Amino acid sequence: MRHWAPRLLMVPLTLAVMLAHGAESIPAIADGKRGDYVFLEKARQRWRLCAVLPHALDRFFWAVAYGLDKQAGVLGVDVGIAQAGGYGNLAEQRRLVAECVADGADAVLLAAIDPAAFKDELELLAAQRIKVIDLVNGLDGESVAAHSHQDYADTGAVVARYVMALANAEGAGQAWRVGWFPGPGNARWSKGFDAAIRKAFAAQRPARLALVEGGWGATSMRVQSSLVRALQEAQPVEVILANAVAAEFSARFYKGRPRAPRYIVSTYASDGVINAMKTGEITAMMANAPVTEARIAVDLAVRALEERAFPRLVSVPARLVTQANLASFQSEEAVAPVGLRIPLKKLPPRAGAVSP
Repeated sequence: MRHWAPRLLMVPLTLAVMLAHGAESIPAIADGKRGDYVFLEKARQRWRLCAVLPHALDRFFWAVAYGLDKQAGVLGVDVGIAQAGGYGNLAEQRRLVAECVADGADAVLLAAIDPAAFKDELELLAAQRIKVIDLVNGLDGESVAAHSHQDYADTGAVVARYVMALANAEGAGQAWRVGWFPGPGNARWSKGFDAAIRKAFAAQRPARLALVEGGWGATSMRVQSSLVRALQEAQPVEVILANAVAAEFSARFYKGRPRAPRYIVSTYASDGVINAMKTGEITAMMANAPVTEARIAVDLAVRALEERAFPRLVSVPARLVTQANLASFQSEEAVAPVGLRIPLKKLPPRAGAVSP
């Protein structure tokens, strides 16, 4: 466990109790203050948590599910984990939230397909006194108890500045074309990245980078591979800047091709991106922490249920990983263990419940 005392003055006074005890701590930003987030050692009772993910189509949400399951085991609570099958399946995700209520959940951890689309569900959950935690994706609503996700604007700005530095280092005589694949059109994380990157590119003096639209789309290999192929047929680009699925496909697709991009940069980490970085096919990635963000969401849910002190927003800072610092990158926060399948499971019946 890391020592927390030197950082205590860096967090709000309301978090002092939270930082006084715990089995493990990690650097984080809690309600805008840098410090250590300290995990609980154990829950006071076996709470029932219900997590609803957008999909299980890429390894990012495998990592989220792994983190949820891991921290539930540490704290001694139950967690059910379900997924809606894709970013186009909002109705199914809303149905799964209602199913959490029917299953007797004490708290719902929601990685929302659309952050503004759950007004009715949040009212239902509030009426049932069920706590709601925003899990990695962003979720609107006054009744949301707490949020666990990265700062998308900051992450997008960092990766944009890195791509600019690549162009400046080579002294490009003409503007480089950057093929941009943000991800799903209705997700807060992809829209946050998009806004930050466009803002940074618009501020270039001189303008060395021109953004080329690769297109919005779900982070499935089928969708992202189609977008990458379409861009390649339309025009060459010097850089691919993309969500992890598009970046991973681009690394394979462009290998050995004429007029291939000079650089491929991913906006977040995944197993495939990490492997492609090790072979030199992907240049850099923003290393976020979906495993840890999920663990924090479980911890926040228990804190809210037990009326302990907790922050409203916790972010684990992402860092830029390049070929220069790849060897020191620890992937435990970003990916699930090799060979582990995504843990999707129903909440067990309540103790003493009679089976039909």
